[in-house]
Amino acid sequence: MANYYIGLCHSSSLESIGFTKKLVVMNGPWIGGDTFADVKKVNDRDVYMIYQDPYTKMVSKNGEEKYYNGKISDFDPSKWNTYSNTGGGKYLFNDEFTLKQCFKFADQFRKNGESYSSLAFLPNYNSRQDNTLNAIGKCYLGNVQNNPNTGSMGSNYYKIYILGDCLNNSDSGIDESCMKTTAITTLNNFIDKNDNVLKFTESRKISIKDNIDYITAYNKLSQEKNKEKIAEYEELLNNIRISHKSSKQLLSDKNRLIASTSSNIQTSTDKLEDLNNKINEANQEIAKNNSDFEKKNNIITTLRAMITIFFILLLVMIVYYGALYTRDSYPETYNSITNTINNSFSGFSSFNANY
Repeated sequence: MANYYIGLCHSSSLESIGFTKKLVVMNGPWIGGDTFADVKKVNDRDVYMIYQDPYTKMVSKNGEEKYYNGKISDFDPSKWNTYSNTGGGKYLFNDEFTLKQCFKFADQFRKNGESYSSLAFLPNYNSRQDNTLNAIGKCYLGNVQNNPNTGSMGSNYYKIYILGDCLNNSDSGIDESCMKTTAITTLNNFIDKNDNVLKFTESRKISIKDNIDYITAYNKLSQEKNKEKIAEYEELLNNIRISHKSSKQLLSDKNRLIASTSSNIQTSTDKLEDLNNKINEANQEIAKNNSDFEKKNNIITTLRAMITIFFILLLVMIVYYGALYTRDSYPETYNSITNTINNSFSGFSSFNANY
């Protein structure tokens, strides 16, 4: 299976990416065997021509045959209608070959000094499902420098092969193992981050590596990508589960901490309330003690007053009864004391009157 092409390129883009030589051979009664032809344009038509001294022999894509005396470099598209006609059937061309022939032609050009690094192949309608070297179609040779893939495909898309150093003289014209290795290396260098191009490029790598057709490789890649996405989703889901479990644990720890803190606060509140009660009890006890002390102090003051009064009364009684005793027992002494007291009061009264 010739499944080592690196990608696809639309026919309108071949020249722009480096495919400059279309493989066409001419033959016929006035030519002889197959001869590689050059390709020119006349009114947007391909015209194939070869030089066989002294004539340049030409046949257009629609089969119009002409010739002139001169070299290919003398060709002038504006003189097409002035060139001589063959009458038809003299110049024939073939622009479709097996893929194997295309590789061998590329090897011939290399040996003749024309080195091309790439080959573009477009299978014809009957060969679109043929992925072998026997598929028939059109070939271009060129030198591709950039990734030809756009992520698109269709009936007008050429398969692009990288020749590298893989051309040889074998039956197939190539070393297929070398072609696979070269293709994968090239694709690794061409990988584009654009999703469509990337998927197409990766599909081509799988197709080459596993020797399967592109559709099968594309489906395989899609399945692998789906598995990767499923694995990513499962990993994400698992991370979410772990995160959820951790969150629940954190929430549980938080609730326990809140409960513990609330308990500690309640305990502290209870202790503060007990302390406040004890302070109130102490204040009440102090107030009671103060009241008792005041009562005791009042009693002591009253007792002191009563004792003082008692002693005063006692003194008065002693004086009184002493006077009575003196009067009765010592009348003279009593009278003397009485006179002395009276004289003292009289002198005091006179002193007050003078002042």
